Amino acid sequence: GSQKLSSECTAQKLTNNALSSQLEEKDKTIVKLQSTLKYNEDTMFTERRFHEQGLQKKTENIDRLESLLLQFQQKYDESMIRAEKSKSDFRNQLENIEEAFDEMSIQCALFKREKDSI
Repeated sequence: GSQKLSSECTAQKLTNNALSSQLEEKDKTIVKLQSTLKYNEDTMFTERRFHEQGLQKKTENIDRLESLLLQFQQKYDESMIRAEKSKSDFRNQLENIEEAFDEMSIQCALFKREKDSI
């Protein structure tokens, strides 16, 4: 009976050793998977930060372009206002010249009439 018990113990020990060995392999696999997971998380974090920085840069560029466009629009509007004022001033000067010319024509006509009557 003790021989049977001894062989059962030996079989149990072999089974335990095999299970223990399998457990160690599974532990190694878990460590590898955890390491891979950590690497993937780090990589994703780095890529996300890289994309966010790129996005931020693009947003800053768009903001700068919008600001430049606004400045251009303001300068354009100001020069159009100046151009309109210049045109208006020119028209006024032209009217003044025409009035002076009309006045001179009248004076000439009066002078000619006076000269003819002498």
